[in-house]
Amino acid sequence: MTDTYQTHPSNLWATPQWLFDHLARVFDIVADLCATPDTTKCEVYLSPWTDAFTEEWEWPGRAAFMNPPYRDERYKMMEWMQRAADQAEQHDTQIICLVKAATETKWFQVGWDRASAIVFFAKRLAFTLHGEKKDGARFPNALLIFGPPPTDEQLESLTHLGNVIKIGTGGLLTYEEPDAD
Repeated sequence: MTDTYQTHPSNLWATPQWLFDHLARVFDIVADLCATPDTTKCEVYLSPWTDAFTEEWEWPGRAAFMNPPYRDERYKMMEWMQRAADQAEQHDTQIICLVKAATETKWFQVGWDRASAIVFFAKRLAFTLHGEKKDGARFPNALLIFGPPPTDEQLESLTHLGNVIKIGTGGLLTYEEPDAD
């Protein structure tokens, strides 16, 4: 990756903490695969411009989280998706990827073809930049879950985020707007 990646503000936006905390409770997340020292959510992390493509993502029976740089195609989304799918399959590790819900792209097709589950968020996410919460994203997001299929309990715990699709089963768990109190 280039210095543009490291310095472009849109590539330094961090995953909302509430979302990561929820995913960490649902899955046994032990590593952050596309992080900087300022954005990492885990003690173990790989940076996208140094070691994420050279290190093995090997945490059998556990999970890793990835919020790859998806500002545009120059940042290798196809390679990120293929790497996530390959590493998840090779190492029996769930890889939870937070991505732009760009269903029309070739790289998202990897999710349709190889993910074990997909979550389409019901609402736009508000990312953080340097610890400050920003307005909602200008695009919808999704979670692509590669590797061992999530349990029914794990999938059910994601339904408050949006629509959950269990790939290969035709199963769709639908989002229901919480009652306003």
